[in-house]
Amino acid sequence: MTWPTKKLVEVCELQRGSEPGSKTYNDKGEGIRFIRVADISKQTTAPIWTTGKNLIICKRDDILMTFDGSPGVVFRGLEGAISSGIRIIKPKNNKELLGNFLFYALQIEAVQKIVREHTFGASILHASKSIPYIEIPLPPLGIQKRIVARIEELFEKIDKAKELRQKAQEETNQIFQSALQEIFSKAKKKWGVKKLGDPNVCEIIMGQSPPSSTYNKEKIGLPFYQGKKDFGILYPTPSIWCSAPIKIAKPNDVLISVRAPIGSVNLCKEISAIGRGLAALRPNLQKLNFHFLFFYLKSIEMNWIRPGTTFPEIKRKDLEILEIPLPPLPEQKKIVDYLDDLREKVEKLKQLQQKQLEELNELKNSILDKAFKGELIK
Repeated sequence: MTWPTKKLVEVCELQRGSEPGSKTYNDKGEGIRFIRVADISKQTTAPIWTTGKNLIICKRDDILMTFDGSPGVVFRGLEGAISSGIRIIKPKNNKELLGNFLFYALQIEAVQKIVREHTFGASILHASKSIPYIEIPLPPLGIQKRIVARIEELFEKIDKAKELRQKAQEETNQIFQSALQEIFSKAKKKWGVKKLGDPNVCEIIMGQSPPSSTYNKEKIGLPFYQGKKDFGILYPTPSIWCSAPIKIAKPNDVLISVRAPIGSVNLCKEISAIGRGLAALRPNLQKLNFHFLFFYLKSIEMNWIRPGTTFPEIKRKDLEILEIPLPPLPEQKKIVDYLDDLREKVEKLKQLQQKQLEELNELKNSILDKAFKGELIK
């Protein structure tokens, strides 16, 4: 089924956001909530506010669409001042085009393809040039209402299924965390604890950032890790190299994030440079298995977060006085083998659950495609 189409700019009003300036931003709730592209694309969850002037305000039921940064994201449900990478899009005539219909129409592949085709930029993407080329299908209002009702009916079922999958993911995460807590609690009672800063237990190397002029992406020098953003499940992945490293981590050192977000750990797999956002913990292998240290630090990851601290950090002294159970090495290996096996099983289960969530998201795209072909209404 095909319907007539019109250019987006013919049937809608588009209002671009503004940039009040970073000096007006705060995280204390002063002024009005400032909505960035990252808030809509879910790349950040920490809200900010602005006390700036000449703001463009959106209401909770306004349709928002991004054209910079992460172009093509369509969203509604936020209220505040929007940034310049976002447009408020409203139908000019609700007797021709319903807002709810427009919200879904902007998400169909035909529209998203136009946005992608007119996106340019290297570090920051821009897609405002796509706006004149976007076309919106215009079936009769009665059909628009039926399409919206059918989409929302099916999306509600998918959202309930996603909620169940996400709950299952949370429960899966708890399996491993509960095992860590139980094992190390018993280890402390049975074998007592030692200070991590004891020279016979572990060497602590706090990171230090070389001049930025020594950074490169041509793989000159050593892989350079600066914080949690470089971390994977077990090992970090380099995106930057450093030709003049200052602080060095060695293979099997445990890397810990010491600047926000703090407490996360990874294992170093090759000689690498570390910046001030990390510390390298180098266990005395005659006393402490590096995998055992890694799993112990995983068990206390959340303990580092101090409520009410805006910029938390872990200092050398915090690491030095950290108490760690120290069973005999054969016992450490038994614990490591058990936890490593459990971790692999949990990761496989998490990957399966994530795949199911992605399939549910793809199902939404399939529903939109069929809806705008008229295949979901009789």
